[in-house]
Amino acid sequence: MDLLSGLNEPQRLAVTHDKGPLLIFAGAGSGKTRTLTHRIAYLIEEHHVSTGRILAVTFTNKAAREMCERLENLIGPRAKSMWMGTFHALCARMLRIHGDRIGLNPRFAIFDTDDQVRLVKDILKELNIDTERFPANRVLGRISDAKNQLKSPEAFAEGANKPHEKVYASLYKRYQERLRAASALDFDDLLGESVRLLRESPESLEHWSDRFEHILIDEFQDVNEAQFQWAQMLASKHRNICVVGDDDQCLVAGSTVQTPNGIKPIEEIVVGDQVLGGIGRGEVGFHEVKAVKSKPYNGPVLSIGADPAGEDDPDYYFRATPNHVCFAQVDDEKPQDDSVVLLAFDNDCGTRGDQHSIYSKREGEIETNIDRAEEIALRMARSLGGSQIERFARFGPGKGFVDNANYRFLPAGRIEYDMAVPFIAGFQDFDLHDPSGTHPIVPAYVSVIEEEQYDGLVYDLDVEGGRNFAVDGIL
Repeated sequence: MDLLSGLNEPQRLAVTHDKGPLLIFAGAGSGKTRTLTHRIAYLIEEHHVSTGRILAVTFTNKAAREMCERLENLIGPRAKSMWMGTFHALCARMLRIHGDRIGLNPRFAIFDTDDQVRLVKDILKELNIDTERFPANRVLGRISDAKNQLKSPEAFAEGANKPHEKVYASLYKRYQERLRAASALDFDDLLGESVRLLRESPESLEHWSDRFEHILIDEFQDVNEAQFQWAQMLASKHRNICVVGDDDQCLVAGSTVQTPNGIKPIEEIVVGDQVLGGIGRGEVGFHEVKAVKSKPYNGPVLSIGADPAGEDDPDYYFRATPNHVCFAQVDDEKPQDDSVVLLAFDNDCGTRGDQHSIYSKREGEIETNIDRAEEIALRMARSLGGSQIERFARFGPGKGFVDNANYRFLPAGRIEYDMAVPFIAGFQDFDLHDPSGTHPIVPAYVSVIEEEQYDGLVYDLDVEGGRNFAVDGIL
């Protein structure tokens, strides 16, 4: 079988790539997964790589089954001998083999979502904690977020300064104690403990990084910190890692956008409409929509809630795909060695610049235009593993985006609890004819991050001048 038949030139280049890291970025329906599958078959048939030395990672069991079926059509039953599956399934398999090296019972139980909810409800009752203020699903969201950032209960407690954070810390600690007593792991533990295995057991790191000569990961734009660390360590020896991602940034149907005629759901916005957003120097105004993009999407979306008063039950939300890019305040006390810095200079202090370059600490400088600069910065941050995209603008004296706060472009999937996001105060009452300074941009603090599955259309807007627009008041 000719494995290159029917592929276009970029797909052929990706399939026949020899060795070293490979990043494949393209939109929905462009044949990314087909390219990945053909690359696996090409490695086996043309480079004679053993199926047992290839690790293929997907985000869903359905995607894993479909990939296996496609591979069987290309290379026959050998496809079934590969290590292929979701992050969680592959990590569970790894821990069954080597988990005892870090003190785990290899026969551990795995708690599903229903088990987790029951356990948290039991703990809330045990500790006599108000379930209206701390509903089980929200508690699990905070615990999951901490685990995905590889924060132990102790590390989480160290950063818990507010009263409600201390409650979450005590719940996280008790939750882990109960899991250990039951010799059980939840889904996030499968990843976290696999990372710990590779960090704390040099023999295991040597074994697995040597075994997997080629690592291929689909939907890489959705990986969290734990998943990235796991993949990075496994690829540390051979460095043959191929990641496939979709860089589209989208909001779900129902996302509310402010127009001169009131609030509209994003799906009702058309080219030529005016939408509220930043105009630079911490001020806001309306901008014309130049294009409306929509596409079908089936996958995870994040519901992120924030409130200027820092309330636990926020009034303002946006729901977006994990790679939707937005502003958030980051802590420069936590350096990111692999971050990508996008330098954008604009004497008018707008949110986008006119003279542009990207500087990666590993790759050097790339001259480009601003739209491409941001696009490539996102891609490079993902490929290099940076957890943030830093963007510096030269503002006028004393006038910054939000009181000179330290805001950066971040994918929604990188936003953390208690981060500040820019919010337009009183956005519902914005007066097109009197926009002068009465609606400042202020910080709103994130107190809810919830993940859900979504199947439907998602949207994005191209706004004049490349400006950011507000969704439910959040820029």
